[in-house]
Amino acid sequence: MIPAAAVATIAAALDDYRLTTPEHQQTPRGAAETAAAYLATSGWALTPAAHPVRAGLAHKEQQPMPDAVDVAPHADTAATLPVYPWRQAPPGLATRRQLRDMGLRPGGHDPVAVIECRRGLRRAWLYRLDLAAPKLPMTLAKEASLDAAMSARQTCPECRRRYHHCLPLRTLGTCLECHDGTPADPSSYVPPTARLTAA
Repeated sequence: MIPAAAVATIAAALDDYRLTTPEHQQTPRGAAETAAAYLATSGWALTPAAHPVRAGLAHKEQQPMPDAVDVAPHADTAATLPVYPWRQAPPGLATRRQLRDMGLRPGGHDPVAVIECRRGLRRAWLYRLDLAAPKLPMTLAKEASLDAAMSARQTCPECRRRYHHCLPLRTLGTCLECHDGTPADPSSYVPPTARLTAA
């Protein structure tokens, strides 16, 4: 239990930190150092304790890697898979983004666990590294299909201009210039004639 006087000291330190430090320079570490300095100058003894992250890492190495499991497509998958807190997953597992950064993909295999962060508000699937397959290289056919998909989102159906950004077609149905007359920057789109010439 933290004494009320220590909590008040920390609150005052954080208030002073927010008032004296520009917002773009504020960091969690800076706030923590300011609070620690206020506690030290107020006479509170700061003694290091066992770091929970280190204890979690030691526990992490002892956890066995889960086996691949069958996942029912309409079942609550997260309820049947093991759930690990942030940075507590056993080695040999990775999220889809981590696989992509390593040049890998799940390779058709189902997730074997779930990792939680932000007190359970965010979740990500975990896949086994030993079952991952190399990421498929980009081909001309893939590039053409991706370009066609983006063209459908970037081309105005009224003026046929292809913009360099996605248009609000679901809400407005056209570009802003066709919708309400807001002039578009000529450098933000490719005219239909230019596209026909390039083709």
